[in-house]
Amino acid sequence: GLLRRHGEVAKAIELVNILNLMQIPKDEMLSASIIDLHGKNSSLSSAVEVFQQAPVRTVVLYEAIMRACIETGEYEHGRKYFTEMLSKNIEPRKHTYLLGLKLARETEDMELQSYLSRGIAVLVEDAKTPARRAQVVSKASRMVFHDGIGANKMLNIGS
Repeated sequence: GLLRRHGEVAKAIELVNILNLMQIPKDEMLSASIIDLHGKNSSLSSAVEVFQQAPVRTVVLYEAIMRACIETGEYEHGRKYFTEMLSKNIEPRKHTYLLGLKLARETEDMELQSYLSRGIAVLVEDAKTPARRAQVVSKASRMVFHDGIGANKMLNIGS
């Protein structure tokens, strides 16, 4: 399992290096994929380099760099990227809030946790069906809590 995964990541990094040598321009999704690969390969500095080279930083790229920070255990760096994204008025998506909650929890940033909890609560309220609301809470609980009860209490949607 682990060696196979490492082999696949190494091959993907090799392809990225070839693309760089060929000077092929990277679009948002390719850049995000490359950032993810570097994160999985425990190379946060390479992930940051790709992020910094992006001509336009989007929510997709911020999510990728936050995932790379989480993969490498650099939670404080990830939290800084989240707050930078907010300061640039880039609108978070559902997944962005969940990544932010993970980072806030790991850095014990209670103010950010409170902000993110309100954002997820809005997403839960906006969900069209009970099943969809349950999916949002379930995802939040897996990212942040050991059980769904904590997520429900945090979001004030259940007992």
